[in-house]
Amino acid sequence: MMMILDKPYVSQLLSQTLINLKIPAVKSGEVRIPLDKSIAFLTEQEVIEQLRDPNVAILCNSEYSVASIYPYLKETSIIKLIDLFKNKVRFRQQLQKLFPSFFFRECTYAEIFSLPVESLTFPLVIKPARGFRSVGVYLVEGPAEWKTMLAQLQQDMRAAKEIYPEAVVSANSFILEEWIQGEEYAIDAYYNEAGEPVVLNVFKRMFAHEADTSDRIYYTGKSVLTEALDKVEAFMRSMGEELPLKNFPMHFEVRISKNGQLIPIEVNPLRFAGLCTTDLGAHACGVNVYEYFFEQKKPDWPAIISSMDDSIFSFLCAELPLSIEGKSIESVHDRKFEKKFSNLLDYRLIPYEEYPTFSVVFYQSPSLKENEHLLQLDLEQYLVMK
Repeated sequence: MMMILDKPYVSQLLSQTLINLKIPAVKSGEVRIPLDKSIAFLTEQEVIEQLRDPNVAILCNSEYSVASIYPYLKETSIIKLIDLFKNKVRFRQQLQKLFPSFFFRECTYAEIFSLPVESLTFPLVIKPARGFRSVGVYLVEGPAEWKTMLAQLQQDMRAAKEIYPEAVVSANSFILEEWIQGEEYAIDAYYNEAGEPVVLNVFKRMFAHEADTSDRIYYTGKSVLTEALDKVEAFMRSMGEELPLKNFPMHFEVRISKNGQLIPIEVNPLRFAGLCTTDLGAHACGVNVYEYFFEQKKPDWPAIISSMDDSIFSFLCAELPLSIEGKSIESVHDRKFEKKFSNLLDYRLIPYEEYPTFSVVFYQSPSLKENEHLLQLDLEQYLVMK
């Protein structure tokens, strides 16, 4: 077992869990690690030796740390699974048997700008085949929006090149696919050493409007788990029948239509929700995902759900447009921003100089009204520019 730590953020919960369970870790980038003096860090040679074991359980804290271990995985069986999931086109091809009527096609970046609009069926989604968060992701509802999207795509991919490494966000290949109607969910899960699926978190995504692709707010609670858990587990069982997944953690996104059909959006291998937002499950359900993965435990979901009230547990990513360079920000009015939350659980500072987010906030609410208000909030009012 090992934990790979890299930018942009490592939470106190993650560090403390590594210490409590005596899980060895690898620091692969310049990231602040709480309690780092008490964590057992591996040498490069020790990493190489452990990765020779095909059954080793690896967990990363971010896309950066997944990318950082690529050189060590070249001769291992797990690299094929990572590459499959990281390439959204190959992922669609792999699961085409499960979703035979789902439309998608691959395009190079140059081809996108020469596509005849009349040849496309709308609404459609365009996104990098190798991407992260919502960078370069657009919902295009009709032909009239195509030119506007192309102009914004050019700007965003130029900005992304300055922020993310090629292994995280790439402009080499894009996927065009049909718009999946329905409610969107983000799931943290793993396949255990016997290949059985284990769901650790189910978060529901909120949008400000139909074309919104931001990652601002996700939430969970009794209602979210009740409406999605069975369908998510069924999908994981189907995917596990198609792929050799063992000791394999993942963060994936799906949509569930009004008629109850689940269609996957993407799977992110070897990690849970980024910026350690996966920790929301500890607040909402008492599930420490790191502990459950490394100890191969499965949540008792019926007992957990029956013990919950109707509270809503959410996290908000105070993300900024890629057009705002972190180096141009003098400071952030964090104290003022904190006051926008009625029942604050945790407020985390994110290094906005390097990453287009200035904080991640965990909070509890009696209903969705607080989230509906926060979705419309102008976050730029909390910035002090140089």
